[in-house]
Amino acid sequence: MGLLSRFFSYGGRMMSKIKFKGRNIPSKRHIYNMMKDNQVMNTHEIHNELKSRGQRLGLSMNSLSNIMARSPHYEKLGFEYIPNAFGSYQIIVWGFKYGN
Repeated sequence: MGLLSRFFSYGGRMMSKIKFKGRNIPSKRHIYNMMKDNQVMNTHEIHNELKSRGQRLGLSMNSLSNIMARSPHYEKLGFEYIPNAFGSYQIIVWGFKYGN
C-alpha cells in the first residue's frame, strides 16, 4: 500500500484514514481535527470555530448536536451553565474518545 492509500491530504495537513459517512463530511473532518487539538469543547465553541473557518462549513446548532451525538468519536462529558439576563441555560461539553 502506498502513502496515498493510507493517508489523504486535506487542507495541507495529513490526516489518518477515517471514513466519515453521510452528509456534512467536510464539517465532520474539521470537527474531528478541532477535537483532536482541543480535547474538550462545548457546543458554542465548536459552532463558532466552524463559522470562522468558512461559509461552506456552517451548520445549525441542531445539526451540529446531532453530528456530535451520533458519532462514535466523541462523548458527552456534561453540561456547562451560561448565565444571561433571564437566568441561565445549559450547553453540552464534548470530549474526544480515545478508544477509536
